[in-house]
Amino acid sequence: MGLPPDALPTRPHTSGSKSQWIDHVVVRGAVVSNAAVESMEGLSNRNLVCATVTMCDRETLRAPGS
Repeated sequence: MGLPPDALPTRPHTSGSKSQWIDHVVVRGAVVSNAAVESMEGLSNRNLVCATVTMCDRETLRAPGS
């Protein structure tokens, strides 16, 4: 799962050495899709990351050949 190339930064700032982007999201027993960043319009130093989370059983998540 990745963010669209034109997505807003998750950590908007104009100076400093920290990245403007979340570098990972971890889930277990689920599939994440439709990720998007929503602007907090200055209400926070972070923007929201929204996504669809679909819970799955182990058989659905198991990789082929495992």
